[in-house]
Amino acid sequence: MNITEPAITVKINQTYREGMSSGELYEISRGIWKIDKRRRDTIRYVLAVADGVVKEVYEAKRWQDAGTDRYQFRVHAPSDLRDRSEFVGEVAPAAVRDKYIGRPFKSYQTVNYFNCD
Repeated sequence: MNITEPAITVKINQTYREGMSSGELYEISRGIWKIDKRRRDTIRYVLAVADGVVKEVYEAKRWQDAGTDRYQFRVHAPSDLRDRSEFVGEVAPAAVRDKYIGRPFKSYQTVNYFNCD
């Protein structure tokens, strides 16, 4: 898969389940990630990957320290939030989503950067 936008993939295998609501999927995708804080403001799109397949694409409107905004479906211990980031955003435009949703993406890394220099 050729990712051409400034984006990251995030592996959501541990929290993803088939049939979850769009709100739950957004919440598990938006945080909490170990992101290079020098690069995070260059990340425009977040591709949520579960079981080697892109499940959703989000447009990150802003990045912030993890735990800045409250989570509705998840509880995190303060120690889990240290040195981690979360984004605030929305589902990406259809033109971007159509390029990636349902496409395979294999990686051993939890987070992968594309065009975020």
